[in-house]
Amino acid sequence: MSFKRNLISNVIFQIFNILLAFCISVIVARALGPEYQGKAAFFLLIITTISEFGNIGVNNSFVYFLKKSDYSSEEVLGTNLIFLLLDGALIFLVLSILRISGMIFSAYSIITFSIGAISIIFAYLTAMSSELYVAREEVYKLNIYLIVFKGLRLLTLASLYVVGKLNMDLYLIIMGLVSILEGLTLYLSVKNYYSFSFKFNFRFFKVEMKYAIKMILAYLFIYLNYKVDQIFIKVMIDDYQLGLYSVAVYLAELLFLIPTCINSALIGKIVNMKTDFAGVIIKTIKITFNLSIFLCLIGCLCTNLVPIVYGQEYATIKITIIILFIGIIFASIGKVGYTYFTMNNKPEIHMYISLFTLISNLIGNFILIPLMGINGAAIASSISYILYGIIYVIIINKFEKVSYSNILFINIEDLKEIKKIIKTSR
Repeated sequence: MSFKRNLISNVIFQIFNILLAFCISVIVARALGPEYQGKAAFFLLIITTISEFGNIGVNNSFVYFLKKSDYSSEEVLGTNLIFLLLDGALIFLVLSILRISGMIFSAYSIITFSIGAISIIFAYLTAMSSELYVAREEVYKLNIYLIVFKGLRLLTLASLYVVGKLNMDLYLIIMGLVSILEGLTLYLSVKNYYSFSFKFNFRFFKVEMKYAIKMILAYLFIYLNYKVDQIFIKVMIDDYQLGLYSVAVYLAELLFLIPTCINSALIGKIVNMKTDFAGVIIKTIKITFNLSIFLCLIGCLCTNLVPIVYGQEYATIKITIIILFIGIIFASIGKVGYTYFTMNNKPEIHMYISLFTLISNLIGNFILIPLMGINGAAIASSISYILYGIIYVIIINKFEKVSYSNILFINIEDLKEIKKIIKTSR
């Protein structure tokens, strides 16, 4: 029942999340224009990347130890909480030194930089608290908090836009302040469910790091695979083209609606399963792939609305979005399929796949951007996304002896099962 409830909650949440995020993207694009949109996107890209990976994989691995190891929740959570706070403080210090020396973020105001850097610590708390909700199979509670803070971002930005006060610095400051409030609120909401104590267990931390390093490298490679095209455009072209491309990427990645809806509910179910879960993951891959194809067709039809909604400056990105759509269909396989390896305690396989696809993306962007601009970046990224999904399918086929058609395509039995789930969920 928890899986169904979480899945339904995720679908509802993602619909609202997409609507709110879409409104934010339109407001920001119209208020800033492509050039300042590009500068803001670059700032958020750096802060978000550090927030995701500065914790060295702790937030990506601790649920595994919380549920699948003999360590107590007090040991796991206390050790990780101390590490995250110290790590976040060190990162803030390093970024401050780099800014003072003029090496990074010197083009942004001191207030914008400070709030962005501080928000990294609270982003850690958001990720940690979110994982705890997933582990408890209470994603539906997490979704309520997340949608409230997304709504707060929209309300604040819309108000400033209406009165003509929204600029790049204010946009970045608001994003940072809401992130700080979000992290603090989520941590306070979940800490009473677990025993938190400020005791650092070095023995556990050493064991966790061996697992976490593999996890974080895998996540870093695949994250960079999604973001490296924007870095290449920033360096090889200019902020204006980055602004255009960042909007195209945002719209194309709406296709991740399906795997995003499914993934947290799936992980919550799997970490609490004591029996074989390969069949559950394979069925989930199948449903994700087919629904992504369906959403892609709808998305392609909607690209003609881009210049109407965002403005004529963005009219050229329609073909860019369609190119990215094709790759994201296959990337959705990996978005779900990686759990097959992480829950089998084989994160290194996920890491190797991610590294291979990242290298292919780097080579593709280096070759194609000078020839085709942002469309070249989209083609390079889509090729790497397709490889990402296909490799997962090939490996799962080899390990589980399941035919490719049964991994990718829905059959009559699947339709009957889906119909049954829908009927019992009413």
